[in-house]
Amino acid sequence: MSFKWYTELVMQDPNNRQAFKRPNGSWIVVDYSFGLNVLDLHKEGKAFDLSAETTKSISIAEEKNYNAGYFYLRNQELERSLILLLPGYVVFTSAGNKRFKMSILESNKQLLFSWEEFGSDTSYIKKNTQAVEKIAFHYVLKKYGLHSNNSIQSVLGLNISELVNKLQLLVHEKFPSQYPTNFGEQDLVIENSKLINAKKKEETLRRSLKREQEKIDLILKDNNYDENNNNNILYRIQVEFDGKVLSPKKTQALILRSAEYKQTIYSQNKTIKNLKEKITSAKKHDDIITINAEIQKLVEKEIEEKKLGSTIFMSTSQYLSILLSLPCTNCLDIIVSNKTFYTKVLGFGISCVIKCLLCKTSTEY
Repeated sequence: MSFKWYTELVMQDPNNRQAFKRPNGSWIVVDYSFGLNVLDLHKEGKAFDLSAETTKSISIAEEKNYNAGYFYLRNQELERSLILLLPGYVVFTSAGNKRFKMSILESNKQLLFSWEEFGSDTSYIKKNTQAVEKIAFHYVLKKYGLHSNNSIQSVLGLNISELVNKLQLLVHEKFPSQYPTNFGEQDLVIENSKLINAKKKEETLRRSLKREQEKIDLILKDNNYDENNNNNILYRIQVEFDGKVLSPKKTQALILRSAEYKQTIYSQNKTIKNLKEKITSAKKHDDIITINAEIQKLVEKEIEEKKLGSTIFMSTSQYLSILLSLPCTNCLDIIVSNKTFYTKVLGFGISCVIKCLLCKTSTEY
């Protein structure tokens, strides 16, 4: 079975190597076997100056970039971004049509940049040339026509968010003032808040367990359980007067299981509460229908007994409002948005036809 080149490299040392897909779709392999280190220079935040002036004299360029641990990247908005370089960072990558192994090293608390070129050999075995420089791979990328800042970021894989976050977190742990927006006080507050809440929940559970044990002691006392009797059974569990002895891990497992059950019961109670509210709402709806029906019967009875006429002078607005509030004569729906109506005026009389959109029943008043 044949594997992709990056898979084969990872398989050679799976504990220390990891493959990443770059934004342009190509792959790189990062080797962590040398260990990532944070130097004092990373506290200062000085970046390599890769301007054209630095190339006139190598010695002047190296002096100008002494103690740098970052380089600036100009993004599409022309804003300057600080890119982190850590010793111990080793990557198998590609630039142009060639394969490279690039390593960031440390010498006398300064950064060194080692590179090896393997042509088109994806196994990274047949090495053509190699060198070490002091200015963030600037000369090797210039040598192969890839000397822009964007190329440095892409070749090293420092445009992959997972890698960038990993490196920045290491620096933040040593120098908290670096990357405060990524790993600062806000995250610390959230973590502390989670820990405090967990401690409170555990303390509540411990108090609950104490109360439960007091209940068990009371049950044993009220039922005259014999301390020397091994057949004391409560809730199908053998009860011991001195309690049961569990290892710390078993105790922790029991506490977690108890918390899990409580969470399940809480969720079920919440569901039951929602169902009760729906039932209550439905019952109110039925009560309204019943009340309206009773009103209608009383009105008809009163008209028949008192021989009332069919015409009463009243506000037209009030009259139509009353009609629209009545339930459908067929399905008893009372929702106004489920009705349409139109009126006909004949002299001093008015006729109103209401149609139910649910059951298509029309009623004329």
